[in-house]
Amino acid sequence: MEVWKHNLARLKTFKKKFGHCNVPSQWKEDLTLSRWVENIRNQKHQLPKPLKEELTAMGFNFDYNVIDDWDVMYEKLRAFYRKFGHTEVSPDDAEQELLSSWVKQQRLSHKRLSPEHIRKLDEIEFIWELRRPHYTAQWLRGFERLKAYYHEFGNSRIAWRDSKHSDLFEWSRSQIKRYKGGKLSEDKIRLLNSIEFDWNAGRKKIEEEKWLKKYEELKKFKSTYGHCKVPIRQRALYAWVNINRIKENLLSEDHRKKLNDLGFEWSDQIQNRRGENWDAMYNKLKAFYKKHGHIKVTKRMNPKLHRWLMAQEEKVSITKYRREKLEALGMVWRKDRKKKRDAQWNVMYNKLKKFYLDNGHFVVPIKNQELRGWLDNLKVWNKTLTDAQKQKLKAIKFDFTWRRADYFRLRWDKRYEELKKFKKEFGHAKPSKRTGAYTSLGLWIAWQRKNRHRLSTEQVNKLNRLGFDWLDKK
Repeated sequence: MEVWKHNLARLKTFKKKFGHCNVPSQWKEDLTLSRWVENIRNQKHQLPKPLKEELTAMGFNFDYNVIDDWDVMYEKLRAFYRKFGHTEVSPDDAEQELLSSWVKQQRLSHKRLSPEHIRKLDEIEFIWELRRPHYTAQWLRGFERLKAYYHEFGNSRIAWRDSKHSDLFEWSRSQIKRYKGGKLSEDKIRLLNSIEFDWNAGRKKIEEEKWLKKYEELKKFKSTYGHCKVPIRQRALYAWVNINRIKENLLSEDHRKKLNDLGFEWSDQIQNRRGENWDAMYNKLKAFYKKHGHIKVTKRMNPKLHRWLMAQEEKVSITKYRREKLEALGMVWRKDRKKKRDAQWNVMYNKLKKFYLDNGHFVVPIKNQELRGWLDNLKVWNKTLTDAQKQKLKAIKFDFTWRRADYFRLRWDKRYEELKKFKKEFGHAKPSKRTGAYTSLGLWIAWQRKNRHRLSTEQVNKLNRLGFDWLDKK
């Protein structure tokens, strides 16, 4: 209860001084009181009735909003601006103590303010950076010195080497920086314009020197190669050439004349030349089509025409007119080719799947050249397959490490199991290779005897366990 009485007394003092109980949020002058008031509003439904009545009696607004607080303080600042012509509220002014604190708070919370609040403050030329007192007076003193310089020398451009006016040079440079950052008020801009202030102080001369330096590089390039078509590998000069093409209409007459004298090609000229080149290459492609009946130009047939045709496929945008002309010759675009390739992949996959289900392995015989060739390519394409394609292959247990030797091993194991079954049924492991139902098994046994040196130790041991007779008794 003691804390309540203490804070209530401080709130009464605040009201007596400012005429209301709306203590600003995060008020630096009395942060404890500010937080206490916020807590009262947040917990108004839990506040005992006698305490709530006591606050209501002194005009406390439980529904007061911070936004309303901002608008009230903004109106006070706007009235101050109308009266004094600026928003630099001095913290030493006892009558404006609350407003000065609020102004300081806006600067500190600049990045958190809404765009609407920032716009309102900009309308009254609010200065966002913290300033020393008498800021306006100091600015005017700097301006008067620059004005005197203007009347003496006829301009307001101060060289950076001018040690006598070095402080005035720094002052001018700070005005340029503030102007480019949009932080210089309109009245100050008007005053500086009245003395022909150079907002690009020294920059024009620097830019001209840079331009002439690059021009000399282009001039040297022309004398070496006989043209101004700078390749992209000379990045700096290539970029400068392109910038001048883009800014053709913004260049001075002198710059345009210098470039024209070098035989410089402008954008419209390049466009026309490229159009002529395209038509010439298209006519070559058309002649190729008439001769061969297709436009599948290989690198060996015609390297230049092949490169041009590949470039047309890779172009993100191409005019409708050119697209139709190429399609009339049977052009298949890259995206369409990919769709066709994916469809063909699915057809071959289904064939491989059927082969696996029928045979239990992936060793395709030589007579099935189509599937065998595709399977060989599949191992090469391993790294370029899509996730969906890999999942399909995984579903049929396809292994990229599968070798033909694995197939022969599986076939041997199958025959061995047949021999094992034969012995169990007939009591020996000597099926006839000439007559009967087991001739193929008999032939396999004959091959084992003849090629014992090719068998692995494990295979020999397996046959021995069956009591295999290695001597070929005819």
